Amino acid sequence: MNKLEETLLQLFQKHRIIVWYDAEKEYEDEIQQANLPSIEIIRVDGNEFTVKYRVLQVEPQQQFLLYIPTVRPENEDNWLLDIELSHQLFHTDQESMLLQELDLPIQYKEWAKTRTAYFKNKERKKKFLELAEKTDTPEVLDLKLLQIIFGTLTTSTDDFIQSYVKAFVEEKEAQLTKDLERYQLKSVFWNLVAEQYQYIHDEPTIYDFVLEVFYANASFIENRKKISRNAMVLYQKWKDISSFKPVLDILADRIASDINVVDKIDETSSEALLFDDVFREVDQRVIRDLRDLILNQSITAETFEKISKDREASRWYKEYQDFYETLRYASRLQDFLQSVAIPSFSSYEDGFAFYTKEGYKADMYYRKFMFHYRLTNNNGFRILYEEVHKWYSNSWMFKLSENWQSLINKTQEWYVGDQSIQNFFKRNVKRRYIDRNTKVAVIISDAFRYEIGQELMERINKENRFDATLDFQIANLPSYTQLGMASLLPHQEIEIKEDGSALINGLSTLGLEPRKKVLNTIGGVRAEAISAEDVSTYKTKSEQAIRLVQDHDVIYIYHNRIDKIGDDKTSEVKVIEAVEDEIKFIIGLVRSLTNFNLNHILVTADHGFIYQDQELNEMDFVQDTFEGDAFKVNRRFILGKGIKGNSALTSYHSDQLKLKGDFDVLIPNGSNRMRVRGAGSRFVHGGHTLQEVVIPIVAISKKRTDTIKTVSIDVLNKGNNRITTNIHTVKLYQEEPVTANVRERNVKVYFVNRVDGSDELISDVFTYNFDFTSERAEDREKVIQLTIMSKIYRSNNVYLKVDTDVEGSNTWVNLLELHYNLNISMENDFDF
Repeated sequence: MNKLEETLLQLFQKHRIIVWYDAEKEYEDEIQQANLPSIEIIRVDGNEFTVKYRVLQVEPQQQFLLYIPTVRPENEDNWLLDIELSHQLFHTDQESMLLQELDLPIQYKEWAKTRTAYFKNKERKKKFLELAEKTDTPEVLDLKLLQIIFGTLTTSTDDFIQSYVKAFVEEKEAQLTKDLERYQLKSVFWNLVAEQYQYIHDEPTIYDFVLEVFYANASFIENRKKISRNAMVLYQKWKDISSFKPVLDILADRIASDINVVDKIDETSSEALLFDDVFREVDQRVIRDLRDLILNQSITAETFEKISKDREASRWYKEYQDFYETLRYASRLQDFLQSVAIPSFSSYEDGFAFYTKEGYKADMYYRKFMFHYRLTNNNGFRILYEEVHKWYSNSWMFKLSENWQSLINKTQEWYVGDQSIQNFFKRNVKRRYIDRNTKVAVIISDAFRYEIGQELMERINKENRFDATLDFQIANLPSYTQLGMASLLPHQEIEIKEDGSALINGLSTLGLEPRKKVLNTIGGVRAEAISAEDVSTYKTKSEQAIRLVQDHDVIYIYHNRIDKIGDDKTSEVKVIEAVEDEIKFIIGLVRSLTNFNLNHILVTADHGFIYQDQELNEMDFVQDTFEGDAFKVNRRFILGKGIKGNSALTSYHSDQLKLKGDFDVLIPNGSNRMRVRGAGSRFVHGGHTLQEVVIPIVAISKKRTDTIKTVSIDVLNKGNNRITTNIHTVKLYQEEPVTANVRERNVKVYFVNRVDGSDELISDVFTYNFDFTSERAEDREKVIQLTIMSKIYRSNNVYLKVDTDVEGSNTWVNLLELHYNLNISMENDFDF
C-alpha cells in the first residue's frame, strides 16, 4: 500500500464521499491502479448530475472517491458544491495531505508547513491524533504538540516549565531543547513563558529562567528581579508538589553554589531572613544565630519560640527540625534555670511538690536536648552541648541535690507516707479498681522516671478516645530494681536478702511466676504476671488476648528497656534513645490492650535514674571507704550489716526504711557516685535524689466517645471580599487554644479562580501550623499577605481556600472557602 492509498483509506474511515480535483492529471494512472477495497472510484468529467444522483439517491450507503481531472470550478458553477461542503475535499500537496490525515481544516496549511518534521514519526503522530480536536486553533494545536514533547497531562505553561526543569536536573534537557528547535516550537514555548512571567531574553534557557524565579523569591538578593511577581506563585506551586521536592533541592544547591549565596546571606540581617526559604543556607544562618544568642544568654525562650514558629513554614524546616528542637530545649532549659529558683525544703512533701510541678522540666529539657542533638550529628553544636551540660550539672543537678541533701540530713527516716511505693497496690490497684470490680493492667517499665511519665501522659492525651492523668509515688531506698519491683506487689512486709533480692512475706519476687504467686495469694485476686514482649505478640481477638482479659482481674506487665540499656557500661549512652523507644512502645502496648477490651491501664516504674551525658569529674565520685560487712556494693548504694561510712555517705538502718531485717544502707550524698569496677557512671540509680525516687503513675482509660478535637480556623476580615491590588491581606483566627484535648491544625491558604468548575491557583500558598495555646483571643490571630498573579485582573469567581491536612497522609481537604471579587486596575501591576 502506497502513501496515497494509505491517506485515502484513513480519510474514508471518517467520510463517505471524497472529492479530488487533479487539474494536472498527475495521479490519473495511480487512480486507475489504486487498491481501495469497497470504495467506488468514479471519474467525473461532464457527468456531474448523473454522479450526484447516484451517490446521493441510488447508493446512499456506498463510499465513493470522485476523481475530477479538471480545475475546480467557481462555487456558482460547481454542481458538486453541496457534496464538497458536506463531505471531504481531497488535496495532494504535502501540507494538505498532512492536514487531511490529521482531520484538520485545510486552512491550516501555513501551520502545517512549519510542523511537517514533527509528524514524520508515527508514534508522535498517534499521540497527536489522541489529543487534537477538529475545532482546535493552530495556537491550541501548538500547545498540544508541546504537551507531547514535554510529556505533560495538560497544556499548562507551568506544567511545561516543570517538565523542562525536571529534565534539566536529570541532565536530559538537551533532547527537549533539540526537539523544540527541530519542530520550530522553541519560540512558541518561550513566548508563552514571556507572556506569563515577562521573562524576555535573546537566548533564553531553562536554567536562566529558574535563576530568575529563585531571585524573585529570595528577598535578600538585590537588583535581579527581572520577571513578574507571578514567579512567586510559580515557586509556591513547586513547593507544594511533594514529588518535585528533590528537583527543587538540587536546583537550590546548584544555584547557591553558582551565585555564592552564602556571601549574600552573610551581608543580610537575621531579621530580614526570617521569612526566606529558597535556600537551605538561610536556615543554616538562622540556626547559627539562634545558637549564638542562646550561648550569649541574649534570647528568651518566648522569643525563640516565635522565631522558630516563623521558620516552620520554611521548605527546609523538616530537614533541620532536629536542629531547631535542639535549640528549643537548650533555650527552655536556660530559661527554666534563670526563672525558677531551687527552694530550700522543709519536708519531703515540699520536695516532691516542687519536683512534680516544676523541677521535672529541667530533666526533661536536658533529655530532649540530648536526643535531638545526637540526631543533628553536627559539630556546630558542640560548644552548645558543652554549655548545656554545664548548666544542667552545675546549676541544676548540683544545686537541687545539695538542697535536697540538706533536708535528708535533718531527718531520721525515709519517706513512707501515703504516696510511698509500698502503698501502690493498696492505694492504686485495690481501692481504685479491684474494689470497684474493674479490670486493670499495670505496665511496669523499669527505670521509667517521673519526667518520662509526664511526656507519656501528654502523648497519650493526644490519642483520640484516651484519657490520661499523672500522679506520683516515692520509691523505697535503696532505689534499685529488685526492691522496687517487690514494693509494687501486695505485701505486709518486705525483706532484703544478702544477694540483694527481695522477699515478700517470705516469698521470692524474682521472675514472673513468683510475682504472679504473690499477686494471687497475698493480693487475693485473679492475676497474671507477664512480659510486655509476650503481650505485644498477641493479636486482637486471638484466644490468647481473650483469655488474658477474661481470666484475670489484674495483669502486671513487665518491660525492661531503659534500665537494661542504662545499666550496661557499653550501652549507657544510648539510654536517651531508649527512653524515646520506650514511650512509643508503651503507647503501642496501650493501644493493643484497649483493643483486647481492657479499658483501664496504669503505667509506673520501680525507680527512676540520674543521667549525665559527659564523663564525670573526680569531684563527682566519693571515696567509698566504710567499715563493716557489705554484701552489695553499687554505684549509688551499699548494703551490709553494721556498716558505717564517712561524711560523704548518708546512713540508713532497715528500720528507718520500713524494711524487715537488720541491715544498713549507705548512699552517697547528693548525686555523687561510688567507683565500681566495670560499671558505668553516666546512668545510675539506687540513691535518694528526686530523679531516682519520684516515680510516675500514669492512669489511662479508654473512652467510648471522641476526646480529641482539632482547633477551628476562621477568617476575621471575610467581609473585605474585594481584591483591588496584587497583594491582599487575610486575617486568620484560631478559635480556641490548643490544650490536652484540642489539637493543633495545619493549613494551606491560597486564592483560586474558578472556571467551568475547575480551580486554577492564582496566588502564592501560605502554610501554617495553628498551635497557639494562649487564652487571649488576640494572641491567636495570624495576619498574612497573599500575592495575586498578574495575568488575571478581573473575575467574579475567585475563592479563598483554606485546606487542612489529613493526619497520617499527604492528602489535604478543604476546610473553608470564601467567595471574592477580583478587580485590579492595570496601573497596580508593577514590579517595583
